[in-house]
Amino acid sequence: SDDAAVGKIRPQIQIVKTVAYGDNAPCPGQDFIFAVNDQPVTYCFVVTNLGDVPLRQVVITDDDIGMSPIPLGDLAVGQSKPAKISVIANGSLTNTAWTVGLPPVGPPVTDDDPAEILGLGPAVKFGKTAYIGHDGGARCPGGDLALINGPNTPVTFCFEVKNTGDVTLYDVNVTDPILGFNSTVGVLNPGQMVMLHAQSFLNGPVTNVARVTVLPPS
Repeated sequence: SDDAAVGKIRPQIQIVKTVAYGDNAPCPGQDFIFAVNDQPVTYCFVVTNLGDVPLRQVVITDDDIGMSPIPLGDLAVGQSKPAKISVIANGSLTNTAWTVGLPPVGPPVTDDDPAEILGLGPAVKFGKTAYIGHDGGARCPGGDLALINGPNTPVTFCFEVKNTGDVTLYDVNVTDPILGFNSTVGVLNPGQMVMLHAQSFLNGPVTNVARVTVLPPS
């Protein structure tokens, strides 16, 4: 007589997917992030052999971000291999990465894991105008041109800031170095507008440039 033993194998594979803001950002990232449209994000992957047998021809796929399959080769028992790819954010997206590996016998083993980005479209509209006279900015906005009619002509400059994007803007700040003007608005919600003004006395023509700086959600 002759005896034969049959052992049962338990192949298992795991993928963990995260996302981080920026090009070639450090991994791991997070399951969810805010991302600015047309700016880079980095997807991070870690594939681990959780089974009791080696796996061959391990591959990562993620079709939703237009990624070519990433081959990881073989995975020994307990071994992990990382991978990453940077893409340009284009709107909100919840997408799933898949991994597959081949055990010594039997069907392939697979696993999947999603990550989510919320694509933001921050935008701001800024306008600067002027008019002759001082009245606490009551006649703002003015015009693109104010005619100086003599020495020490009182002039009011108007600064209009509007949030034309789809997210709240923070640390909104308006500066005009020639006028010595620096004003912090703070927070602007989508669609919200503020009007600021600065009063000065001018002796002749002047062309000066104002600037607004803002921060989208981080």
